[in-house]
Amino acid sequence: MRQRYMAFLWNAKFSGLVTFLCVISLAELSPAAASIAFVGAGALTDSSTPMTNVVIALPSGVQAGDCLIAQVVDSDATGSDVPSSPGGWTLLRHDSASYNKGISSWLYYRIAGANEPGSYTWTISPEFALGVMAAWRGAASSPIGLVTGTSATGSSPVSASPPWASATYSNELRLCFYASEGNHGAPAMSLPGTLTPRLNAPSSREWLTVAFGDAAATASSTTYSATENGGDVITAQAILLVPAQVNARLGIVSVGTEANQ
Repeated sequence: MRQRYMAFLWNAKFSGLVTFLCVISLAELSPAAASIAFVGAGALTDSSTPMTNVVIALPSGVQAGDCLIAQVVDSDATGSDVPSSPGGWTLLRHDSASYNKGISSWLYYRIAGANEPGSYTWTISPEFALGVMAAWRGAASSPIGLVTGTSATGSSPVSASPPWASATYSNELRLCFYASEGNHGAPAMSLPGTLTPRLNAPSSREWLTVAFGDAAATASSTTYSATENGGDVITAQAILLVPAQVNARLGIVSVGTEANQ
């Protein structure tokens, strides 16, 4: 809601002049910040053979201003096979893990434009890989608050939770992304009950699984531990999305003198 206030102060007359001050105070009173909403996830990209081009589909229903998050996962134990991202995408972080298997998970974001293509392509050296993209609506134009990540290894089942990070603003949304590689097929992934599940996608063509969900970012420390079953490596990453907000403004429009008629 927007309200305007105008005040005029007429001073005494001096030598035939009237001095006046005109001040306009314009304050935009923000309604309660709307929650960031999940729009959807695109189809999982995977392959039964090593890939060099990871073509990730845009989710349906994307509008200009939506925050797009892409996750690229490959069988790279050290993170040395760095994906070449398409224009307009920003790398947020990557996490890697190595045991009997190796895995790296890379997170990217961009703000959707008015005419988004149907897909974007990341380029890697030949590697088993998969990718997926999701969209959220209602985030700020500079939407990234904090990003954390970790990995865990060992005999299956293996669990991991992204390192805790406290929200800076009210109505932030915490996104948690997980990835795992199995020993004899894609592992099952169990997401924590503290998250609203948005995707849980074991590949039917390779031994990789990705999953993610979201939850309101709380001020108190909360664990978001996911568990893989069937592998020995898992990555766990979190993004805090900042909501769109309208700030108050105060301005002086004019100050001057006028001749007394």
